[in-house]
Amino acid sequence: MDRTIDSFMELESTKPLSEKSNTTNTISLLSDFPLSTMDELKAIEKKIKHDATFRSQLIEALHITAEGDSIQKRVNSMLRIVFNDNAASLFNWKGQRGVKQKLQGRRISKLTIETMIKTFPKMTESIFGRKAGPWLAQASFRLEKKNKRNNTSNEKENEKEPDISSGEETSVASSDASKTDN
Repeated sequence: MDRTIDSFMELESTKPLSEKSNTTNTISLLSDFPLSTMDELKAIEKKIKHDATFRSQLIEALHITAEGDSIQKRVNSMLRIVFNDNAASLFNWKGQRGVKQKLQGRRISKLTIETMIKTFPKMTESIFGRKAGPWLAQASFRLEKKNKRNNTSNEKENEKEPDISSGEETSVASSDASKTDN
């Protein structure tokens, strides 16, 4: 169904208060995400195991929040919601090769698969694993890229301006200027 922004806004303004509170509930449910440590993951998994209401509300919140028309885009979106790259870099789907831990079979992965089934009824654990594997594998590279970007911006911030008070120039630009004078 194709809606314009105006019709969407009109629809939102006519929603009952109970539906508007669902949006607030979704935001508060997802406030603990993305997970960044194993301790956070263990706490969420424990909560999923012992609190059926939380579990069903989390499935609904992820379903509403995840984006993408294709299976791959939706899996990536959901994994981005659930894990930051620090946590994702600790896992691969099957736990094979190296020191990474297995994500397959964990409560959080079962929950994300269940959420995917709401959009893609033929979703299976195998399909999800094939789509999640590459995203998990790239987490370390995304972290590296982010760290390089942060280091580059920090270096630029740390370049010193000429120290006018002492008459000394300590910036990179001043050494470059002296090279052109020669």
